[in-house]
Amino acid sequence: MNETQRAIVEAVKARGYLDGWTPEQLGARQVVKLVEEVVELQGCIGIVKYGDKDLDRLLCDAQTVARRVFDRGDCTQVEIPEDAVKEAADCYVVLAVLTHALEQMLGREIDLEALALAKATGDVKRGVR
Repeated sequence: MNETQRAIVEAVKARGYLDGWTPEQLGARQVVKLVEEVVELQGCIGIVKYGDKDLDRLLCDAQTVARRVFDRGDCTQVEIPEDAVKEAADCYVVLAVLTHALEQMLGREIDLEALALAKATGDVKRGVR
């Protein structure tokens, strides 16, 4: 884990979101949280504006369920396979390419890790929702 990633995790830890979870449960919770965040992201990008109502409905349902499961703490995954590392890397690749596209759209450079760190440290005062 690099220094920025470690600082992000420490900020989330300071917020209280890591308390009381096994590493396996925490990993499962983060997958659920990622679903919620991806749906929020698609709302900003507007992929459903192309008229696919099935996708819109599916994503909205996924976000609702993901938020509920995350908030209740129902994530009880007890085994994290090694393949999860590869899939996490795949997610990172998608975020890197998305950041590239956003840079092109906005006409400026974006340091996603720095923005993530600023978000995580800024949220510490909010605590757990």
